Amino acid sequence: EDLSDAGRFDVETAESYGRRALGDELYDYVVDTTLRGLLGTSGSVSSTIDFFFAVTKILGGTLHVFEGGSQTYTDAIASGLDVRCLADVHEVRDTGGGAEVTWRDAAGADHVERVDACVVAVPGSQVGPLFPQLDRVCAEYLSSLRYTDSVNCHIAMHTAPAGVPATILQVPRTIHNGLSGIILDHNKAPGRAPGGKGLLSTYSTAEWSAELIEEDDDYVTNKVVDAVENVLPGIGADVDFVRVHRWRNVVVYSRPGTYAGLAEFNRHIPTGRVRLAGDYFS
Repeated sequence: EDLSDAGRFDVETAESYGRRALGDELYDYVVDTTLRGLLGTSGSVSSTIDFFFAVTKILGGTLHVFEGGSQTYTDAIASGLDVRCLADVHEVRDTGGGAEVTWRDAAGADHVERVDACVVAVPGSQVGPLFPQLDRVCAEYLSSLRYTDSVNCHIAMHTAPAGVPATILQVPRTIHNGLSGIILDHNKAPGRAPGGKGLLSTYSTAEWSAELIEEDDDYVTNKVVDAVENVLPGIGADVDFVRVHRWRNVVVYSRPGTYAGLAEFNRHIPTGRVRLAGDYFS
């Protein structure tokens, strides 16, 4: 829940730790491949805490999925709320007895909402400009955070790849420098693909995503399908269609010192009528 507890170990990159403690081969095929597959980052820059957490809490745990897909979770939450899409929030202020939110709706009309309390749940780098009353220590920490982007493809196939029972394939850098992982959705849960057909979700490293994210769908599709051929030879001839997604601000791009800094950040977080919620806590 709070990775600042591990701050005292946050003194080196995952590569520094992995090559020293485990050797080059285990670093390349376990440490770096795990970080690429789960976070889209590299062990050469990520804190070793990311690797420790991934191995014990994700790979070392049990994975679950929603029967109807992840959308069923957000739909359930949203069903009891007044949701406004395409709103542009300008400022959030703690008024002592409540909170004040200044925003503009999709039609261009400005609003000021006065509420009992407000939760600011946006990427860390956006918190400071949105909440100017934020403590200086918190604002400086959050403004220093970098986020990864990710270009992902959903590849619909005539038939599921034969002889591959896995749900997740993590891709080592030695196999492809930019492709970080593949999920075989038809193996993940019933109903993800029609019977007998295959569905692959591909994920790209932050570096490769930066190269692809402004390119058109056809260019991205050709590059990604060629990359997947390195892992699942022959799939290119079996593709029905491909949908390309471009994700911004996916996960915090950690570095040594990120979680040590989180401990100091936690000592200064607001406790009034405006509260923070974000991935930067963990």
